[in-house]
Amino acid sequence: EGSLQTIDLLAGTNGGSSFHASQFVYMNLHVHVEDTIIELLDTDSLSSLVGRHVNAPSFKIKGRYLGITTLYVSAMQRSGHVVQSQAIRVEVYKAPRIHPHEIFLLPGASYVERLISL
Repeated sequence: EGSLQTIDLLAGTNGGSSFHASQFVYMNLHVHVEDTIIELLDTDSLSSLVGRHVNAPSFKIKGRYLGITTLYVSAMQRSGHVVQSQAIRVEVYKAPRIHPHEIFLLPGASYVERLISL
């Protein structure tokens, strides 16, 4: 929650050839997110992507709320046919916390915390 993750894009043909990143500007790429659990950011991590339109080979997402969502990227061909990527599942969770806050382990030593249930 609150951290950033970079998503790198790769577009190609059925024949296995991939497009150069400079051609992404012409592909009318859009990022589709299921809900507001994540925020889309440009590569500078400064502003949200306008209209979820991407014209660079990567973008960033920021975890806003705890939960699970999916995202995918679509492109519209000249014929009007829409092509879309596979959906990617994104899970946003709280940063792990260690308790007690300070633990010092020496080689060969171990630490076991007991849990007492009432």
